[in-house]
Amino acid sequence: MKAAIIGTRDLKNREGVIRNIFSYVLKNNLDIDFIVSGNAEGTDQIANYFAQKHICVLHYLPWNSYNKHLRQDQNPNIRYTTNVITKFDKHIIQLFPHMKNQKESVWNLIRRNYQIILGEYGDNPVDIVFYHVNTEEVSGGTRYGVLLAEQYNIKTVRV
Repeated sequence: MKAAIIGTRDLKNREGVIRNIFSYVLKNNLDIDFIVSGNAEGTDQIANYFAQKHICVLHYLPWNSYNKHLRQDQNPNIRYTTNVITKFDKHIIQLFPHMKNQKESVWNLIRRNYQIILGEYGDNPVDIVFYHVNTEEVSGGTRYGVLLAEQYNIKTVRV
């Protein structure tokens, strides 16, 4: 099973999120062998934790310099890609019409979210999306990821 972990960069309770994911996985008898994350520091640290415990392989989509210190780990279970593609742009406009007037940097955030949820080239979607936020409302890139997963009938779980 392939899972994604998405959420805010300013994660306040990493250990709690890890416990909640483990609890959900055990309770539902899931066999997760592949984790995808998207270069939000707190979230990547959670994904790195899973990879270092040999529970799953981590494949995440960092930009060349962003959070570079997180990419120092030489764990063979961690794979990195930086290939942000425009393949999803028409669908992004359909799902999020306000994106028409956004800057390229915002577009790249949303493109990355599509890759996290649907696979690097859109042909290998995750089976489940774990997400965390520090507030009641889900916003920003996490909101885009959750809405996208729901659009494709992919299970979402707030942890």
